[in-house]
Amino acid sequence: MSVGASRSAWGEVRGQTCSVCNRRDKFDFAVSDSIWALVVPAPHVGRVVCLGCFDDLAREAGVDYSDAIETLYFAGDKACFAFQRRWGRLVTFDNS
Repeated sequence: MSVGASRSAWGEVRGQTCSVCNRRDKFDFAVSDSIWALVVPAPHVGRVVCLGCFDDLAREAGVDYSDAIETLYFAGDKACFAFQRRWGRLVTFDNS
């Protein structure tokens, strides 16, 4: 979840930086406070966490958030998009 997103509705996009990986965050998403609390470690609460890092943190915490994101926004340098979730599922890997 990009907390405090600096973006007007389809207007000017201001850069955000992920507090975990320090890269520019081009995706904006929201999850419930309860999912956020289970996934995001204390040093990053209240700060921007990009979707890639959120996914990594959720995997490490064992949290299934596959049905938690309804809309995903992308803010590129030339265009912005809103994506609606059609389906979601938990991904598991067999490491044997």
